[in-house]
Amino acid sequence: MGRERGLSQKFIDEALTEQLENDVKGTSFRVKYVARLTSLLGILLFLLLAVEGISVPIISKLLTLHVLVGMILVPVMALKIGVTSYRFSQYYMKKQDFVSAGPPWMPLRIIAPIIILSTIVMMFSGIELALTGPTGLSFSLWKPLHEASFVLWFILMVPHVFAYLLRATNTSYRELIRLRSKDSKASTSSWNRSTLVLIALGIGVGLGLRFIPYANTWIAFFTQKTFHG
Repeated sequence: MGRERGLSQKFIDEALTEQLENDVKGTSFRVKYVARLTSLLGILLFLLLAVEGISVPIISKLLTLHVLVGMILVPVMALKIGVTSYRFSQYYMKKQDFVSAGPPWMPLRIIAPIIILSTIVMMFSGIELALTGPTGLSFSLWKPLHEASFVLWFILMVPHVFAYLLRATNTSYRELIRLRSKDSKASTSSWNRSTLVLIALGIGVGLGLRFIPYANTWIAFFTQKTFHG
């Protein structure tokens, strides 16, 4: 019981930490760069996933939105996975600045690779479902895989979001303030990170618009199902 209470308290402590340690410890430029970029991407993903989550219970009515946001998520998630994987690799390659910054709390470190794997499976199976449609030969494979990966992903994301949301929000807020900083180095660095996020978002919007026509087959399927049901 005491161990469980200690674990719960640690999660609460993690959630109430207002700033990323990597962002305030006086660490190297690239450690701060990675921490701040990760926060920006995390907040953007949180907002996009909130919209995507709202569409799930009434997906038959919001399928176009679901497909659009789902495709916007792809490059944003890919960039975040790339950035966090870079941090992971640098730490385990014993790069001194990343070692000094320290790793995430162990339970969060353990679930991170599973979150990445379930994210990849969830997004890939979702794309396949959009492409094949409800009558495709591989529908019976991709639908349960998409649903199962979503359930696993959601379960693991709850503690992840709980632990990082406050820190990511505060770090992102300070990052946006730096865009107007009189310190040209800080301002330029913030603009560089913000530009990377906007590029990923722009690519996602382009993919989403490209994939919207694939939703028509699903819309017709749901309409027919409702009519006959």
